[in-house]
Amino acid sequence: MERRIMAAALLFTLSPHAVLRAQGNSTAGVGWYNGDCALYIPGQANWYLSDKQFTRMYDDFVVPSGGWTVAGVFSNNSMTVAGAAAASWEIRSGVSAGNGGTPVASGLSPATATLLGVLEGGYSNYRIQVDGLSVPLTPGTYWLSVTPVVSDLESYVCPTLGANAAGNPLGNAGRAYVNSTWIPNTDFQLVQATGQGGTSGAFSLGVLVAAPTIASVVNAASFASGPVSPGELVTIAGAAIGPPAPATLVLDAGGKVATSLGGVEVWFGGFAAPLTYVSGTQINAVVPYEIAAVANPSVEVDFGGKTTKAFALAVAGAAPALFTSNGSGAGAAAVLNQDNSYNGANHPAAKGSYVALFLTGEGQTNPAGVTGKVTTLSAAAPLTPQPLLAVTVQIGGQPATVAFYGEAPGVVSGVLQINVQIPAGVPSGSLPVWVSVGGYSTPSGVTIAVE
Repeated sequence: MERRIMAAALLFTLSPHAVLRAQGNSTAGVGWYNGDCALYIPGQANWYLSDKQFTRMYDDFVVPSGGWTVAGVFSNNSMTVAGAAAASWEIRSGVSAGNGGTPVASGLSPATATLLGVLEGGYSNYRIQVDGLSVPLTPGTYWLSVTPVVSDLESYVCPTLGANAAGNPLGNAGRAYVNSTWIPNTDFQLVQATGQGGTSGAFSLGVLVAAPTIASVVNAASFASGPVSPGELVTIAGAAIGPPAPATLVLDAGGKVATSLGGVEVWFGGFAAPLTYVSGTQINAVVPYEIAAVANPSVEVDFGGKTTKAFALAVAGAAPALFTSNGSGAGAAAVLNQDNSYNGANHPAAKGSYVALFLTGEGQTNPAGVTGKVTTLSAAAPLTPQPLLAVTVQIGGQPATVAFYGEAPGVVSGVLQINVQIPAGVPSGSLPVWVSVGGYSTPSGVTIAVE
């Protein structure tokens, strides 16, 4: 039995500057830094005792195209106290004179205090820094405050002339606001100047942006790690590898699945991968068929002008895994019954009937797989490209007759459809199902409901 399955695509979206080292374990880099502390120039009060007694400074920064994942924030302060062990921080949008805009993210967090220098009059300069954040920001303008939690009022955020500034706007832009419950008439008032040197109301604060990092590459159906195969759908997990707002598959001008999505590009052994889903922590991609000829292959992710370190891979002729109905890689397989209903406990397949299974990791095909191509039906056999390696199926421990196997129509190449007959002699219930592609077997723990 051969059957067109055109609705199977619903299975495959699959729901994952100069460097300023942060303190602690952070490896984030500077996204925005308004510039070094302008020594001996008076600053503005910047302290936090409680949510009813504080003064804090806000300065603006711009998140570029692609967005950021904020991993840390800091401010440089002149203080009479010995640093601070905590800081109150906020990121806001839409701030204007007399208008606090909208809080986007905030916290009262542990902080490190790094001594930058000793001044006259009992003051010292400290960098007060909060690490360990994971705040996604879409492109746009925001305002940052990082306020030490101190035991008295002698804390002043450093003004800046913009030296060593990074990001946008550069230091000395004059767009800072002061807000205080302690100082009268300071409800988000624009700071016009800080006293000397033309500092123009700009202060020494910064935003640390998480570097894109690949943590794992797994089969998109089973979530198992191991060698990848040409054409396999994989899930890449990591940090800061995509935009804060997820994006899903689009076709390019040639009708193939696009290799650039949401500002993300993925390269396997130097070949661009079709992308079906991207977010800040997860990418679903198709391994290019060309990887079979690459010695010592690896994968890299490009996002926001940054590239991850190469993540080493191994390649196998096949790495098959069945898609499951809950997307976990285990439990009920994603199966269509002979009447096109979804297989499950409430809709089991009759013995002797045909069902359609779907898997990825079948490897190279004949005719040869085309990276990113959406599979169409041919007028002559084979109706769709078939794996070079032999395909066999077992259901309930018994061999099952395979009526058709080939790339699933209407889906990106790399998803295999198998039409198979339920053996007449199997028991009823939830039965294990395995597929072998050239001796490479799908993981255990996947089942099919049989009447």
